[in-house]
Amino acid sequence: NGNLVPVSWDEALDVVVNGMREAREQDLPFVGLGSSRMTTEDAYLMQRFVRSVAGSPHVDVGPVGGITALVEGMGTVTGSPSSNATLEEMAEADLVLVLRADPTRTHPLVKTELVQGVRQRGQKLILAHALSGGLERHAAIYMTVAPGAEDVLAHGAAAEILSRNPAAADRLRDLPGFEEWRSSITDYTPDVVASHSGVSADQVSEMATMLLDARKVVAVVVTGLGIPGDE
Repeated sequence: NGNLVPVSWDEALDVVVNGMREAREQDLPFVGLGSSRMTTEDAYLMQRFVRSVAGSPHVDVGPVGGITALVEGMGTVTGSPSSNATLEEMAEADLVLVLRADPTRTHPLVKTELVQGVRQRGQKLILAHALSGGLERHAAIYMTVAPGAEDVLAHGAAAEILSRNPAAADRLRDLPGFEEWRSSITDYTPDVVASHSGVSADQVSEMATMLLDARKVVAVVVTGLGIPGDE
């Protein structure tokens, strides 16, 4: 009746089975939609079930809107619609910035590399995510940034870095659109960032300091959780 209520597994499975049976009897389209996080084995089993048992050719994994948005953005900004850093390059960095999620939940291989980097190579880790996933205990800074405010945090750190290091701004001055972008983040002080992101002003300043002091930085932006198209 339009409300979500708890039910038993038996009742839920009966509803699914009856719905599939009704679709087949009335020749209605049946679609199997899996998660983009499924293992290859689970995806194979799902498509076999949908095609063989449900008798439907309509099967896919998704939605992948977050991944699509990030890939399109990477193509526009870097000229390549894919990551421009490898796992090997991430391992070589002395600082890794992880935005939007804890890879423990979404990218276990990346998480393993990060833990090894911290433990074995003295790598520094900055983790900015609203929820705990376990990786925060390895992070030099763990910021519980409000969902959707990662761009505010990134702009704030960039503004702080440019204000402290004018030479960096001079090196970037010839990049198309740099001056316009720099002007747009002038007001992103640590206090302003703190008021919009839930991260303390001290953490924003500490993050900027670590980024400035690092020799090589790799940023990890976790996909698959839905990225607004305008970020």
